[in-house]
Amino acid sequence: MTIEAIQLIHEAMADGDMIEAANLTMQADGSDVTVTTKEEAFLTLKSLEKNLGEAGKYSEVAVLLWGNEMFDSRPQCVRDVFRKVRENSKLIIFGASSTSKTFSCGVLFYLFWRMDSYWTAVKLAAPSETHLYGNLFSHLVALHKASVLPMTLDDIKNVDINETEMFISMHDALPEMRIQGVLCKQNQVSAGALRGHKPKPYRKPSHPKYGNSTRLYILIDECTQVSPGAFEDIKTTEASIDPELDNVKIVMACNPEGITYRIVQMAEPDEGWDPEQVDTLYEWTSREGYPVLRLDGKLFENVVARKTIYPRMLTYEAFLGFLKGGEHSANYWAKGRGFPPLKDNAWTIIPPAWMQSQRGEPIYVSNVTNIAAVDTALSGSDKALLGIGRFGEAAGWQSFTGETVWFKDRTNPSERRSQHVAVLDQIFELPKTSSTVEVIQEVMGRCVKMGIPPENVAMDSTGNAAGVWSHAKAYWGNVLGVEFGVKASDMRVLSEDLQTCYETYDGKVTELWFAMKRWLDPVVCAFLINTMVPTRPLASEMTGRRYRNVKGGRVRVEPKHEFRVRNHGESPDHADIASLIVEWCRQRGGVIPGMKEIRENESQPGAEKVSPKNADEESTLYGDQQWEANHLQMPDA
Repeated sequence: MTIEAIQLIHEAMADGDMIEAANLTMQADGSDVTVTTKEEAFLTLKSLEKNLGEAGKYSEVAVLLWGNEMFDSRPQCVRDVFRKVRENSKLIIFGASSTSKTFSCGVLFYLFWRMDSYWTAVKLAAPSETHLYGNLFSHLVALHKASVLPMTLDDIKNVDINETEMFISMHDALPEMRIQGVLCKQNQVSAGALRGHKPKPYRKPSHPKYGNSTRLYILIDECTQVSPGAFEDIKTTEASIDPELDNVKIVMACNPEGITYRIVQMAEPDEGWDPEQVDTLYEWTSREGYPVLRLDGKLFENVVARKTIYPRMLTYEAFLGFLKGGEHSANYWAKGRGFPPLKDNAWTIIPPAWMQSQRGEPIYVSNVTNIAAVDTALSGSDKALLGIGRFGEAAGWQSFTGETVWFKDRTNPSERRSQHVAVLDQIFELPKTSSTVEVIQEVMGRCVKMGIPPENVAMDSTGNAAGVWSHAKAYWGNVLGVEFGVKASDMRVLSEDLQTCYETYDGKVTELWFAMKRWLDPVVCAFLINTMVPTRPLASEMTGRRYRNVKGGRVRVEPKHEFRVRNHGESPDHADIASLIVEWCRQRGGVIPGMKEIRENESQPGAEKVSPKNADEESTLYGDQQWEANHLQMPDA
């Protein structure tokens, strides 16, 4: 049956002539039977609804019930949502604002429930009651009441609607078999309301496909505002997924406001996030195994046509509004393009794109120094961590894609020139203990295995950690202590800087973070992240910390407690380790990177400029001293 025929049937029902609508149905099916009673007409039209649903034609069902007024199934984004939800048992949907990412799924789940209302449970979850009712549940109630084809001959008697407790249910159905709104508050460690939901063996009589099993559909909206505990809670539901049976579906939707959010991490593609993907990545399976659908506002029909084709959805004017903050603004990326912000913006210190572009390994041309960074975290919820890295002179580096990049003289780009580069190779979590002796013994043991002497170790000496550092310095050797809470130093970050860190940064912790940023900058390329370092949680921590301008023209990194509030109690411990690796290189590496690398002691022998003719030849890369490539020996876990 064509969509045009279904539209005519809908219009007949909308005019109050159900018998005419039924006869149009019979004619469209090629039948000569004439319907004469309202009861026959109702059964004929319900049969049409059932047949369309069983054939998977839910867009046609929507037209039958509502035409194109209250819900329009014609936009490509709506059809994509319908398709991907039907194809997958679990799904993440990223979308621009007003592209129907949540509403379309809610409507589809409502239609699923209509087809099998006594044995289907739908859970609609959101972080607040206002959002859940105003943005989703109230609209489903309105759609139910406005349907030109009721579920029964007397819906007022047979269907219960409770807008206070937010549920829709058949009057005589089991309490669980309903459309139910549930709350997932952000400040909860566990979402609670989503824990333990599974299909039940309640169905009678047995269904030809589902047997005695009920069906369960869960939709979580505004996932960036939902507690990470919610995603752990639904693991029990995920465990009950049977792709053959296809009686469980879990859909999670949001504007992807940043890569620090758990839902965005769950959707990360195998190759990581990259700004170039914004124009190419629309459907993929994440490295955690979740199918992902992205709805790009730039491709929405209203935006492409620069006029309103589909009302009450994203308009061209609204899209331009997201662009007002610039094409690098978080608002444009998340709400205009439905993609995690990966460009630099006024909020965060490190652009997210750098965490992908600067993953690789240096091509060292001289002896390399193995270095370590330690955060003991004696108290509180912070993690005790040991970071391992290397520092030395390199002719270039190999990126995570396998591309070899040779360093150039920035004042003469036609000529190659070596430079010093630090790389973070790995981060290990240490056993948490309050014993100073045990902490030092653990760190010493691991560093000795990797040939790292105490003078090549940087350790957080802030607060309670000062005692550990003092003990290490007294009984092990000249460990570098770094106190995060003091004023910024009189050092410079790059050789071309005209001001010292004290003149630029409000406090040592700000100096540490901005030094890490500026060394990581793709133009400077003095700091790299080894591909063997997991992207999480390091990437989200490094790109999630914000800063603000303060008096005197300085900048100040946000306090750690503010970072924790925005990131569900998590602390940027791994990022602090990375900053300590850079700090050791700044204080004890003997060079300052920049437009022209400066050695602190020019009289000491340093590596010469690499010849542009033979910098890629093995004899030149590794020198004439039979030096072998430096590879760290990792300790046992």
